Amino acid sequence: MSLTETQIQRYARHVLLAEVGGAGQTRLLAAAAHVQGDGRAAEEAALYLAAAGVGRLSLSPALADRLGPRLADLNPDVSLAPPAADAHVVAPAPADDRLAGAMAALSALAHLSGAAPGHAWAAPDEARP
Repeated sequence: MSLTETQIQRYARHVLLAEVGGAGQTRLLAAAAHVQGDGRAAEEAALYLAAAGVGRLSLSPALADRLGPRLADLNPDVSLAPPAADAHVVAPAPADDRLAGAMAALSALAHLSGAAPGHAWAAPDEARP
């Protein structure tokens, strides 16, 4: 699968990153992620993953109802799908911490794009609200 001209424009920032590039963005578009939970952290993770172009997202029913239309507007390349065996599990915790959701999404994106296999993001304690 190669990126269309529209996708190259949409993901220009990712394509320019040496760690991601066109190959990494193609991997993201082919990837599946399952976001656990339905709190603020899960919402933040889902938004980050959709904006980055993860091709298939599975969300809790409550989160899918709340974010479905917004995700479709945010990125038409992303589809909501039932949980799949090949989906990367994103489990942000605690549920009310938006920073935890963002960090969980960034860790998943690094893994799914091949930029940093096995890397886990961690925020310093003083950065947490």
